[in-house]
Amino acid sequence: ASTHGMGIVVTRSEVRWARIGALLSICVQPGRQWQVGVIRRANDAPDGLRLGVALLANAPRLIWFHLDSAADQSVLENEKRHDRNFFEHYQRGIVIGRQDTALSSGELLLPPGLAQIGSSFEVPMHDQSIHLFVTGIREQTHDFQLVSFQRAPRRAAPA
Repeated sequence: ASTHGMGIVVTRSEVRWARIGALLSICVQPGRQWQVGVIRRANDAPDGLRLGVALLANAPRLIWFHLDSAADQSVLENEKRHDRNFFEHYQRGIVIGRQDTALSSGELLLPPGLAQIGSSFEVPMHDQSIHLFVTGIREQTHDFQLVSFQRAPRRAAPA
């Protein structure tokens, strides 16, 4: 293990999921803190498959979000949204990097191919919803999309 990565040996019976670009959650025992990493290298060895894992986050934070497409929705579609189950409407993402609880900017792991530069996300918070917009696509693999984001300025209340 190092500051930015670690090596992992996986037995041959467990190698089906282990491929370059796979996203991993890691907890080194006896610790309790989870980390997020991505497989960057894989080498065959007599004791199994040796993986080189780059660490993306030491303290990842789960958020729920919805791809904000309200501008494209009719009034009827917007009303139907409120009738949906939370889990049908919202998806999960992982905030990585510094732990900015206000989510003013940072990096976010998303499902693969979901966002593009300029995409906007609604994120429910304790007392309000905030909107984040994608400022860059940092990496794309078969497992995830790493994007940079900024928080959108507060929208003015209608007069």
